[in-house]
Amino acid sequence: MEEAYLNWPRLIEEALADWGSVGVRGEFDNVVLSGMGGSGIIGDVVKLLALGRLSTPVEVVKSHVIPSYVSEKTLFIAVSYSGNTHETITATLRALEKGARVAVVTSGGVLARVAAEKRLPLFKTPSGLLPRVSFPHMLTGVLSILDSSGLSIAGRREVEEAGRALESGRQGIAGEASEVARFAYSSDLLVVATHSPLEALAVRAKSEFNENSKTIVKVDVAPEWMHNDIVGYEKPLFTSYRAIAFYDPEDKVGRSLVEFMVEEYKGHGRPVLTIPLKGASLLGKVLYAALLFGLASVKLAGLRGVDPSATVSIGRYKKFASSVFEYKA
Repeated sequence: MEEAYLNWPRLIEEALADWGSVGVRGEFDNVVLSGMGGSGIIGDVVKLLALGRLSTPVEVVKSHVIPSYVSEKTLFIAVSYSGNTHETITATLRALEKGARVAVVTSGGVLARVAAEKRLPLFKTPSGLLPRVSFPHMLTGVLSILDSSGLSIAGRREVEEAGRALESGRQGIAGEASEVARFAYSSDLLVVATHSPLEALAVRAKSEFNENSKTIVKVDVAPEWMHNDIVGYEKPLFTSYRAIAFYDPEDKVGRSLVEFMVEEYKGHGRPVLTIPLKGASLLGKVLYAALLFGLASVKLAGLRGVDPSATVSIGRYKKFASSVFEYKA
């Protein structure tokens, strides 16, 4: 499975080959990205990237429920690797009912069929991957759709440069991931800490450790952490936890906040691994963090002797979900 992550530069190249092929014309009051799990994190990352570049509001939907303001002035992007995610299918159909302009990113399934039937713009992702491994291809697809729709938050050149940086640095990142995995191995609970607006990267890391290494993870985000979570560490029910704290070196305030968090963890006698994000751009840092924690979670799975590709409990939920949601995959 490590090779699948190390193949990310190739996935970016494949997605770039289709750059500009899918777009939605119109003037939009808002952008809504719908998705769950490994597909849903795409929306979180896009919202992060859009923060300082796009004046149009971006909302992320990780549910079958969509915002009441969705209308014909909404660009609604449905992201589902399998195309069979019940929540995303339901949300997409509801968006269509409200007149939203919808684009789809998927490898196939029901969503691909809906896109064909309703002639929706479709950015196709390669099949045969795990949703979490297809991250860079789906992300590039969404960035391409936004760029072609007049809502660019990252142009083709920036994506190409980030992809090349990932290619040249991936072996080094693999080495760093081994260190992260060894650090995380000796803990009952893993804490992933960072500062705003990098929440999406911490959630991505949590999800990777959850799915690949079957590890429970808590996410701490400054400065909100200082106003509530911090007190919970004063007298916890158990103390066998370790923290991985990362920050953007170019964000002086963010770095200082994380340094305060690190001192708090250490003050309670807990080990902390601190990681400055690498990358020439925010997109580069996103890809670095996603690859680092993805590889680390697979390596931790190896140390724990568990299969990183198996998600038995998710399978149970999907079977249950088929009896709950109206639209059947």
